[in-house]
Amino acid sequence: MINELRALKRIKRNLKNILQAAPVLKNANGAGRIFELYVMMRVAKELRHSGWTVEPLASNGKHLLPPSTGMPKIKSQPFIQRGGAPTGIVPTSGNNGPSTIKISRKGRSYEILNGVLFQGRSSALHELDISVVPHQLAVQLRTRAVEGFPFGRPRIAIECKDVSSKGTPDEMRSLIARMYDITILQSHLNSLGLPDGYIFDNPIPNFHDPNAPISYRDSNQKSLCVLARRGGLSSGSSKMTGLYNIRPYIDVIHPSTSAGNLVNDVVIWINNNL
Repeated sequence: MINELRALKRIKRNLKNILQAAPVLKNANGAGRIFELYVMMRVAKELRHSGWTVEPLASNGKHLLPPSTGMPKIKSQPFIQRGGAPTGIVPTSGNNGPSTIKISRKGRSYEILNGVLFQGRSSALHELDISVVPHQLAVQLRTRAVEGFPFGRPRIAIECKDVSSKGTPDEMRSLIARMYDITILQSHLNSLGLPDGYIFDNPIPNFHDPNAPISYRDSNQKSLCVLARRGGLSSGSSKMTGLYNIRPYIDVIHPSTSAGNLVNDVVIWINNNL
């Protein structure tokens, strides 16, 4: 597994860099969850260095506050990683749910989510380890009385696998099927009853949305799907990555060239496409 102690130290350094203050971190148990948080924080830190405003948010959507040195002193709010079963985006009525990271630049704002369930066309729920959605979508879902689920495919989805064994074709098929079910095409818009939380939300009554892809190939090319693995990939699974536009990164450990390439490529894609 990823070296937990080293990874946690790096996570805290990156969080401190973002908050500009000593952070309090509540991470979930398990090396796999630390792996996800490690990738999330490294991407956020590099986005800040490339000109994005990066703000950790509590689950109610409010900015996390660094500790105050004035009187009265304010305790630092913890950055919380979800533990236990996956959930959607929780309502603003609670403030002890998982934290997110808001990124903003040139009037555009998004949120980086960790371990959130997305709703597919089949009505099935699919967990994405790391995803990037419009900030207003997260704001909209938080206004509900119960947890809300983003409906559709995010522009960025990162699957994290902290396992040493080689990825199998079944693992790749599972990822492809998940992305297929959460993809909403223009041809679906008239037949689907779109709930709150539609990712490309457009108020035009006929549901024609120019941002919705016209084909699965179009969707694959307009979005970024990453598979980050500590181990390698079998030849059978590698063959599927090109056709479905999945970017694989293997031997992602801390520290490593592969981890650096993963973070740099994600940040470059965000800078060029969001």
